[in-house]
Amino acid sequence: MSTTALEALDALRAAASDGRLADLCRRHDVDLVSAFGSAVRASRADVGGPAPRDLDVAIRFGSPGGDLVGVVTELVELLHWDAVDVMDLARAGVVARSRALGPGAEPLFEAAPGRYALAQMAALTTEMETERMRRRDLELLADR
Repeated sequence: MSTTALEALDALRAAASDGRLADLCRRHDVDLVSAFGSAVRASRADVGGPAPRDLDVAIRFGSPGGDLVGVVTELVELLHWDAVDVMDLARAGVVARSRALGPGAEPLFEAAPGRYALAQMAALTTEMETERMRRRDLELLADR
């Protein structure tokens, strides 16, 4: 049973390695899974810091209308950890999507070779191309 976010991340990595994550993904028509956020950063760091309190996982369904609640329920059961935050990449904002798929993220499942790389390139390109507009929106909000 996982008792920390880092143990839950280790359990998710193990499930990716032994095929249990792929089975879950096939049952729910999920074509991409990545871990990101504080647990992934903490697992790679040599220095101490506050322990992560949750495990951030990004998913993308193969077709619209996937069962997000079903995926979350099965992830909680698989990891024995209920502090799993699952982001549906199709519903995520530009910046959130680029963080979930960017260089600091850890790809764990792709239904076909190259899907993760294509999604990552699209997310990072969209973030770069919209940065000026997002900055201008913030400036306009600050002027109110």
